Amino acid sequence: MEELAVLRQAVESARAGGTALVLVEGEPGVGKTRLLEEIGAEAGRRGALVVWGRCLEGDGAPSMWLWVQAVGAVLEELPAAAREEWRSGELGRLVEPPPDSGARFRLIEQAIALVGQVSALRPVVLVVDDLQWADVASLQLFGHLAARLPSGTVVIGALRDRAPMPGSELARMLAAASRLPRHRRVRLGPLSPAEVAEFVRHETGRTPGAGVARGIHARTAGNPFFVRELSRFLAGSGELTEDAAARAGIPFTVRDVVKDRMAGIDDAAREVLRIAALIGRDVDLALLARAAGFDVQTCLDRLEPLQDLGLLEPFPGDPFSFRFPHDLVRESVVRTMPQRHAPRLHLRVADALEPAAQDDEHVAERLSCHLWAAGPLLNPISGWQKGRPAADRVQQRGDVRSTSIAGLA
Repeated sequence: MEELAVLRQAVESARAGGTALVLVEGEPGVGKTRLLEEIGAEAGRRGALVVWGRCLEGDGAPSMWLWVQAVGAVLEELPAAAREEWRSGELGRLVEPPPDSGARFRLIEQAIALVGQVSALRPVVLVVDDLQWADVASLQLFGHLAARLPSGTVVIGALRDRAPMPGSELARMLAAASRLPRHRRVRLGPLSPAEVAEFVRHETGRTPGAGVARGIHARTAGNPFFVRELSRFLAGSGELTEDAAARAGIPFTVRDVVKDRMAGIDDAAREVLRIAALIGRDVDLALLARAAGFDVQTCLDRLEPLQDLGLLEPFPGDPFSFRFPHDLVRESVVRTMPQRHAPRLHLRVADALEPAAQDDEHVAERLSCHLWAAGPLLNPISGWQKGRPAADRVQQRGDVRSTSIAGLA
């Protein structure tokens, strides 16, 4: 694994008396923490002091909580007398950092000096997870330490590149870190179909067929968290088959993650998201705007918070389209939609599709599906007029839903 090799090289640099800074980024669930745990365990087995600092989401943690954990662990490596000497100074007040800039600078200087004292005895590997949740003071200390790493020290940080998008303070720290000569940036990407197959075998103890691996990959886009949850869900039901992989429901763990992300958006953005989910994984911007009843610019404004949360993203190379990063995310949005809302939104999508349905068979078939799903909200006469051409095309191909569409008359 190339990413693990980069981290191993950084640890070796610290073992040889050098320094290194590596930042690992990627979407939620892509395996950042798991990678950090692996390299941390390896470094510990080879004699390094591995110190963890974990940032917490929300406002519940005290300021500088990341460094409260890390500095406390480093202090434990010192003899008792030296440890008490450090605790009696300003570093001992880390839980409540002084408000004035001069005192904070002295605190940062002491933290760097402490790491240097311990790294002179054995290599120090400082692992910081979830930097996107770090408070401003913690990011400032991280940046200062990264710029002045004592010999024998490596810092490995992990952060999400979406959900949420990096804030201004984090972006400023990342920009400063990128100018350091010993800095490396690693981005974790999705698993390939072959890697999905191996991952499923590891998680379930069963070797999936090629079709099963492709089906799981198609619904998860190779995100390891989603792959794990879906494969466990399938294995628990006893059906690790290609058909089951394509048609299985959504694991509650995945649905809970999506619901949690949606909790932070307003009603207007939530409705746009639901309409997009009914359109499909790939969403044409103009179609979405028509269905939502907005002009394109207003629609883009409503999409912005959805992009920040990783629920929708611009389609690569196409500024006029968006897509759900994983089909399981789209499915979760649909499944968590109140049943009373779905017919109304299906009808709005159908109205938006209608102008193009006369000349495009694919659009006509999509129109027929949305008309059928609109159910009792559809006026029988107008429904027949809208759906009849599509129904005729679909009926010729033997689609069972054509009967329902034609029956609207």
